[in-house]
Amino acid sequence: MKHVVFLGLLSAVLTLTGCDLFGPKEAPPKPAKHFEPGYGQSIERPLGTPFTWPAGLVLLGRPTYDGCVEDPRTEAHWGNGDAVMLCLNLYNTTSQPIKLDLPPGLMFISDDNRAQNGLVINLISVEVPPGQHLYVLHSHCANLGRGGSGPEYTYDPRPVVTQHPQMQDLLRLLATKKINFEHYGGAYFSPARNFGGTVQRAVHRIAEAETIEPELLRELEALPAR
Repeated sequence: MKHVVFLGLLSAVLTLTGCDLFGPKEAPPKPAKHFEPGYGQSIERPLGTPFTWPAGLVLLGRPTYDGCVEDPRTEAHWGNGDAVMLCLNLYNTTSQPIKLDLPPGLMFISDDNRAQNGLVINLISVEVPPGQHLYVLHSHCANLGRGGSGPEYTYDPRPVVTQHPQMQDLLRLLATKKINFEHYGGAYFSPARNFGGTVQRAVHRIAEAETIEPELLRELEALPAR
Protein backbone atom coordinates (compact mmCIF):
# COMPACT_ATOMS: atom_id res chain seq x y z
CA MET A 1 0.00 0.00 0.00
CA LYS A 2 2.81 2.40 0.92
CA HIS A 3 4.46 1.62 -2.43
CA VAL A 4 1.30 2.58 -4.32
CA VAL A 5 0.93 5.84 -2.36
CA PHE A 6 4.60 6.72 -3.04
CA LEU A 7 4.17 6.23 -6.79
CA GLY A 8 1.03 8.33 -6.75
CA LEU A 9 2.80 11.18 -4.95
CA LEU A 10 5.79 10.95 -7.30
CA SER A 11 3.52 11.14 -10.33
CA ALA A 12 1.76 14.21 -8.90
CA VAL A 13 5.08 15.98 -8.24
CA LEU A 14 6.36 15.28 -11.73
CA THR A 15 3.13 16.55 -13.24
CA LEU A 16 3.23 19.80 -11.23
CA THR A 17 6.88 20.48 -12.02
CA GLY A 18 6.55 19.65 -15.69
CA CYS A 19 9.10 16.84 -15.44
CA ASP A 20 9.05 13.70 -17.51
CA LEU A 21 9.56 10.45 -15.68
CA PHE A 22 11.57 9.11 -18.59
CA GLY A 23 13.74 12.20 -19.17
CA PRO A 24 13.37 15.21 -21.50
CA LYS A 25 11.97 14.65 -24.95
CA GLU A 26 13.90 15.83 -27.96
CA ALA A 27 12.42 18.78 -29.84
CA PRO A 28 11.03 17.79 -33.22
CA PRO A 29 13.57 18.51 -35.98
CA LYS A 30 13.05 21.66 -37.99
CA PRO A 31 12.06 21.04 -41.59
CA ALA A 32 14.99 21.38 -43.98
CA LYS A 33 15.13 24.63 -45.92
CA HIS A 34 14.44 24.51 -49.62
CA PHE A 35 16.97 26.53 -51.57
CA GLU A 36 16.21 27.49 -55.14
CA PRO A 37 18.91 26.23 -57.54
CA GLY A 38 21.94 28.52 -57.38
CA TYR A 39 20.77 30.38 -54.28
CA GLY A 40 21.82 30.10 -50.65
CA GLN A 41 23.54 26.79 -49.99
CA SER A 42 22.53 25.26 -53.32
CA ILE A 43 25.43 24.36 -55.59
CA GLU A 44 23.14 23.61 -58.52
CA ARG A 45 23.25 25.76 -61.61
CA PRO A 46 20.72 28.59 -61.36
CA LEU A 47 17.61 28.19 -63.45
CA GLY A 48 16.34 30.93 -65.72
CA THR A 49 15.88 32.27 -69.20
CA PRO A 50 19.17 32.40 -71.15
CA PHE A 51 20.33 35.95 -71.84
CA THR A 52 21.35 36.90 -75.38
CA TRP A 53 23.86 39.69 -75.97
CA PRO A 54 22.73 42.20 -78.65
CA ALA A 55 23.88 41.60 -82.20
CA GLY A 56 27.20 43.30 -82.86
CA LEU A 57 28.18 43.39 -79.19
CA VAL A 58 30.79 40.86 -78.09
CA LEU A 59 31.79 40.04 -74.53
CA LEU A 60 35.52 39.36 -74.62
CA GLY A 61 36.70 36.56 -72.34
CA ARG A 62 34.98 35.35 -69.19
CA PRO A 63 33.78 38.00 -66.71
CA THR A 64 35.98 38.28 -63.64
CA TYR A 65 37.12 40.90 -61.17
CA ASP A 66 40.70 41.91 -61.79
CA GLY A 67 40.89 45.33 -60.19
CA CYS A 68 39.11 47.22 -62.94
CA VAL A 69 37.61 49.58 -60.34
CA GLU A 70 41.03 51.24 -60.27
CA ASP A 71 41.81 50.65 -63.96
CA PRO A 72 42.11 53.98 -65.81
CA ARG A 73 40.52 52.33 -68.87
CA THR A 74 37.27 51.79 -66.96
CA GLU A 75 34.54 53.93 -68.47
CA ALA A 76 31.65 53.51 -66.06
CA HIS A 77 30.10 51.55 -63.21
CA TRP A 78 26.75 49.86 -63.66
CA GLY A 79 24.22 48.31 -61.34
CA ASN A 80 24.09 48.20 -57.57
CA GLY A 81 26.01 46.32 -54.86
CA ASP A 82 29.64 45.56 -54.11
CA ALA A 83 29.51 41.85 -53.24
CA VAL A 84 30.00 40.65 -56.83
CA MET A 85 31.84 43.10 -59.07
CA LEU A 86 32.69 41.91 -62.56
CA CYS A 87 34.73 43.52 -65.32
CA LEU A 88 32.83 43.37 -68.59
CA ASN A 89 35.16 43.80 -71.54
CA LEU A 90 32.74 44.68 -74.33
CA TYR A 91 33.54 45.14 -77.99
CA ASN A 92 31.07 46.89 -80.26
CA THR A 93 31.91 45.58 -83.73
CA THR A 94 29.68 48.11 -85.51
CA SER A 95 30.09 51.79 -86.34
CA GLN A 96 27.08 52.82 -84.27
CA PRO A 97 26.29 52.76 -80.52
CA ILE A 98 24.50 49.63 -79.34
CA LYS A 99 21.89 49.78 -76.60
CA LEU A 100 22.45 47.14 -73.95
CA ASP A 101 19.70 46.26 -71.48
CA LEU A 102 20.66 44.02 -68.58
CA PRO A 103 17.33 43.04 -67.02
CA PRO A 104 16.58 42.82 -63.30
CA GLY A 105 17.13 39.26 -62.16
CA LEU A 106 20.05 38.68 -64.51
CA MET A 107 22.33 36.18 -62.78
CA PHE A 108 26.03 35.77 -63.52
CA ILE A 109 27.04 32.24 -62.58
CA SER A 110 30.37 31.55 -60.95
CA ASP A 111 32.56 28.86 -62.52
CA ASP A 112 33.61 27.86 -58.98
CA ASN A 113 31.12 27.01 -56.22
CA ARG A 114 33.40 28.72 -53.70
CA ALA A 115 32.42 32.09 -55.19
CA GLN A 116 29.07 33.81 -55.05
CA ASN A 117 26.68 33.98 -57.98
CA GLY A 118 25.94 37.62 -58.86
CA LEU A 119 22.40 38.98 -59.16
CA VAL A 120 21.53 42.17 -61.05
CA ILE A 121 18.78 43.78 -58.99
CA ASN A 122 17.67 46.68 -61.19
CA LEU A 123 17.44 47.34 -64.92
CA ILE A 124 20.71 48.51 -66.44
CA SER A 125 20.27 50.31 -69.73
CA VAL A 126 23.28 51.90 -71.46
CA GLU A 127 24.68 52.58 -74.90
CA VAL A 128 28.02 51.03 -75.77
CA PRO A 129 29.94 53.14 -78.36
CA PRO A 130 31.83 51.51 -81.23
CA GLY A 131 35.08 49.83 -80.24
CA GLN A 132 36.29 48.15 -77.07
CA HIS A 133 35.18 49.36 -73.65
CA LEU A 134 35.70 48.20 -70.07
CA TYR A 135 32.87 48.49 -67.56
CA VAL A 136 32.36 47.38 -63.97
CA LEU A 137 29.15 45.48 -63.29
CA HIS A 138 27.97 45.71 -59.69
CA SER A 139 25.65 42.94 -58.50
CA HIS A 140 24.49 41.25 -55.33
CA CYS A 141 25.55 38.05 -53.63
CA ALA A 142 23.08 35.17 -53.98
CA ASN A 143 25.07 32.82 -51.70
CA LEU A 144 25.71 33.90 -48.12
CA GLY A 145 28.90 32.26 -46.86
CA ARG A 146 30.72 32.00 -50.19
CA GLY A 147 33.65 34.20 -51.17
CA GLY A 148 33.19 37.42 -53.09
CA SER A 149 34.29 37.95 -56.66
CA GLY A 150 38.06 38.13 -57.05
CA PRO A 151 40.76 37.71 -59.68
CA GLU A 152 40.91 33.96 -58.94
CA TYR A 153 37.26 33.45 -59.96
CA THR A 154 35.67 33.60 -63.40
CA TYR A 155 32.03 33.68 -64.45
CA ASP A 156 30.04 32.11 -67.23
CA PRO A 157 29.59 34.60 -70.10
CA ARG A 158 26.08 33.16 -70.57
CA PRO A 159 24.03 34.60 -67.68
CA VAL A 160 20.38 33.68 -67.10
CA VAL A 161 17.38 35.70 -65.94
CA THR A 162 16.18 34.19 -62.67
CA GLN A 163 12.66 32.87 -62.18
CA HIS A 164 12.89 32.67 -58.37
CA PRO A 165 9.30 33.61 -57.30
CA GLN A 166 10.14 35.55 -54.12
CA MET A 167 13.11 37.26 -55.76
CA GLN A 168 10.79 38.42 -58.53
CA ASP A 169 8.67 40.12 -55.87
CA LEU A 170 11.74 42.00 -54.63
CA LEU A 171 12.71 43.00 -58.17
CA ARG A 172 9.24 44.46 -58.74
CA LEU A 173 9.48 46.43 -55.49
CA LEU A 174 12.82 47.95 -56.56
CA ALA A 175 11.95 48.51 -60.23
CA THR A 176 11.37 52.26 -59.80
CA LYS A 177 14.19 52.94 -57.34
CA LYS A 178 17.14 55.19 -58.16
CA ILE A 179 19.89 52.98 -56.78
CA ASN A 180 22.22 52.14 -59.68
CA PHE A 181 25.64 53.69 -60.25
CA GLU A 182 24.63 54.81 -63.73
CA HIS A 183 21.72 56.75 -62.18
CA TYR A 184 24.39 58.97 -60.61
CA GLY A 185 26.71 59.37 -63.59
CA GLY A 186 28.50 56.02 -63.39
CA ALA A 187 31.10 57.13 -60.85
CA TYR A 188 32.23 54.66 -58.18
CA PHE A 189 32.11 57.21 -55.36
CA SER A 190 28.45 58.13 -55.67
CA PRO A 191 25.22 57.87 -53.63
CA ALA A 192 24.61 54.42 -55.17
CA ARG A 193 27.14 52.96 -52.72
CA ASN A 194 24.88 53.94 -49.82
CA PHE A 195 22.00 51.72 -50.91
CA GLY A 196 23.78 48.43 -51.51
CA GLY A 197 23.71 47.24 -47.90
CA THR A 198 19.94 47.49 -47.56
CA VAL A 199 19.32 45.72 -50.85
CA GLN A 200 21.89 43.00 -50.10
CA ARG A 201 20.21 42.18 -46.78
CA ALA A 202 16.93 41.65 -48.61
CA VAL A 203 18.56 39.47 -51.28
CA HIS A 204 20.20 37.34 -48.59
CA ARG A 205 16.92 36.85 -46.73
CA ILE A 206 15.21 35.54 -49.84
CA ALA A 207 18.20 33.51 -51.04
CA GLU A 208 18.36 31.85 -47.60
CA ALA A 209 14.65 30.93 -47.80
CA GLU A 210 13.69 33.50 -45.16
CA THR A 211 11.11 36.28 -45.17
CA ILE A 212 11.87 40.00 -45.25
CA GLU A 213 11.19 41.62 -41.87
CA PRO A 214 8.78 44.60 -41.72
CA GLU A 215 11.58 46.99 -40.72
CA LEU A 216 13.73 45.95 -43.70
CA LEU A 217 10.71 46.24 -45.98
CA ARG A 218 10.22 49.83 -44.82
CA GLU A 219 13.87 50.58 -45.58
CA LEU A 220 13.45 49.18 -49.09
CA GLU A 221 10.33 51.23 -49.70
CA ALA A 222 12.15 54.36 -48.50
CA LEU A 223 14.91 54.08 -51.12
CA PRO A 224 14.88 57.05 -53.55
CA ALA A 225 12.55 56.82 -56.52
CA ARG A 226 13.44 57.69 -60.08
